[in-house]
Formats: sequence, C-alpha cells, structure tokens
Amino acid sequence: MIEGQEGVSRRLMLGMMAATALTPTAPAFAQSSDDGARLRALLDRSEAADAVLDPMGSVRKGKAGGGPLFVDPLGDDYAGTLQANKRRDLAELAAIARDALGPVDRIAYDVFDYRTRQTIELFDTGLFDVQRKAPLNPSFGLQVEFPDFVSSGAAPFADIGDYDDGLKRLDGFAGYLENTVTWLKRGLADGYVQPRIVVTNILAQVDAMLALPVDDSPFYAGVRRLPDTIAAAERSRIAAAYRAKITDRIYPGYRLWQRYLRETYLPKALEAPGL
Repeated sequence: MIEGQEGVSRRLMLGMMAATALTPTAPAFAQSSDDGARLRALLDRSEAADAVLDPMGSVRKGKAGGGPLFVDPLGDDYAGTLQANKRRDLAELAAIARDALGPVDRIAYDVFDYRTRQTIELFDTGLFDVQRKAPLNPSFGLQVEFPDFVSSGAAPFADIGDYDDGLKRLDGFAGYLENTVTWLKRGLADGYVQPRIVVTNILAQVDAMLALPVDDSPFYAGVRRLPDTIAAAERSRIAAAYRAKITDRIYPGYRLWQRYLRETYLPKALEAPGL
C-alpha cells in the first residue's frame, strides 16, 4: 500500500535517539550545533506535512487540526503534495552539514535521508502509479480501516461540529470508493491485475457491509451514541443526514465495488497469490 511508505516515522528516529543515549557514548547526545537545530526543525516540519496527508492517523494521535478531514491516498492531489513535500525535504536536508552533527543526530539524518529517498524513488520509477493501479488490500485497505475509525471511538463525536465533520469524512470516503474503481480499470487496461484470493477476500468484506441495515452499519455508530447534550431537533437532523449519506453515497460506493469486482475484475484476476 501507499500508506506507510510515504513518510518518515519520527517515533522511529526518536526511539533510535533514546536507545543511543543509553549507550556508553551517551555524552555525545549533549553535542549541539546550528545544523542539529535545523535538522530537528526539518523533522518537525516533515512530520506536520505528513500528518496533513493522514487525517485519521492525526486524529488517533490527538494531533488533528488545520488540515482536510479526509485525504484520498489514490488522489492526484495526494500524489502531487506527497512528492513535492519529499523533494523539498530532501533539498532542505542537503543544506544541512552532516559532518557538523553529533553522532545521534547523524543517525536521525541518515534515517530521514533514506526514508525520504525511498518515497521519491516511488515517483521516479513509476512504482507509485503501479501501486495505485493495484490498490486492493483486504487487511489494511480503507474499506476496512475507515469503518473501524468511524465506529471504534477514534473519530470524535462529542458535539454538533464533530457530527458535521463526520458527514464531510463520509463524503471523502465515498469519493475514495469511486476512485478505487477508476484506478482498478486503469490497472486492468495496463496489465496490472491482483490475485484472485485478494479479490475474493475483498468481496466478502463488501458483501458483509452491504448486508447490514443502515442503522446497524459502522458509519452510523456515532449517531447511535449521540450525546444527551445535543438538542432533540439537532439529534433528528443529524440522524437523518447520516442515514441519507450512507444510503445515497456510501452503500452505492460499496455496491460499485461489488459489481465491478465480481462481474469484471474477478474473472481476470490471477490464480497465483502474490503482490
């Protein structure tokens, strides 16, 4: 999947810094320089830019705010922004003198350099678009990740603003469902076809979702726990809006997957497993 490959894990680098600080060379951690400060500022900026492209992850980390409520990882806006971010990161990193850094900061520098170049290579080799042409992931695809986000308590549902934001997220997710089929068609035309086992597993998920009544769906979970602090008239409006959004946008998106995968894609899917 594209997700997980697009950014540098600041937690990974901080963990490595902490581990290094426990070694006999820990006094080197005290070394500092203007270049070290510039590196750490760059890591912060890069992390913030990555967070804008991963709104659900940001919400889970309690760092939401200032960015879009839903970002389609198959969208051209996502691709353009990600590539521009990483090329800018690499250019800024090149202006930092690695030799002027302490040992711990050099580790952070090297990890950041390696991970950033990995992402840029996806674009330079064309692999990013190849991945978009084979987007099905039964384990971590948004067709399972997003419903879990909405229903598990990760998505905030405390006031009217949260519920209105939730409707915007549903709109974004519906667009993703449609865009996925667009990319599957492009992949099929260019000879990128995923294995039958992947398609059948996805179809089982889609069939199970569509078997649920709207009021029992994970997309309606926030409505099922509407706070008593919200007035009755607003509660009725919110419930009606969510039913309409699920009925008119979300379930049709799943039915689009169901029909296209079963009638067109599955007959051409690969018998052998693989990625």
